[in-house]
Amino acid sequence: MRTTRRNCRRHVVMASALVGAAVSVLAANAYAGEGTGRKSGVRAGEGVGMYSDPSSANQASTFTINRRLVSCGVGAENLAGIGRFEMLMYSTKIKKYVVDGGQKEITVRGEMRSITRAAGAVVEDVRHAFIARALDRDGDEGQPRSDRFDVHFRTGFWQPGNPMCTPSDRYPGLCRIGGVLFAGDIHVSAAGDDEDDPDDNHD
Repeated sequence: MRTTRRNCRRHVVMASALVGAAVSVLAANAYAGEGTGRKSGVRAGEGVGMYSDPSSANQASTFTINRRLVSCGVGAENLAGIGRFEMLMYSTKIKKYVVDGGQKEITVRGEMRSITRAAGAVVEDVRHAFIARALDRDGDEGQPRSDRFDVHFRTGFWQPGNPMCTPSDRYPGLCRIGGVLFAGDIHVSAAGDDEDDPDDNHD
């Protein structure tokens, strides 16, 4: 009887392991994305993900970058000395979208709306010019992570001199929010953007 029970348990464990393996394979295939050849499924010339950096007070922040939308979001339940903090940025106009296959980077210029809230009050809600850069440095979600996203901008509130502003080294006079990704992917093919017509670029 004990041998039979042990055999039953062994079969149950083996069956569970096989089911688990099958689910893992199916999940991996579903995650792979159709036609991209990348685990992330992110289309060429685009990016999406999360990062954490001193420029966002080391909070987990999200972003998207594509021809239709560039966005960035930062939030904290209790930012030191401020309390609850939220910042949402999204493009209202994309004037130029450049995919450089040689440098493996995306550069976007346009207009963006930024909404900054602290302790439940709106500190600023404005539209302004922006420059966003996304760098494909690790292929497809490689380890250690090295893809990077940054948005550079200036407003009445967000400008050098404000302790909350991280000055941009690349574009002096602007602030920078961004960092190295810990989730997501930036996809720039060696040939540039191989999934979109270059004529889609905006001047």
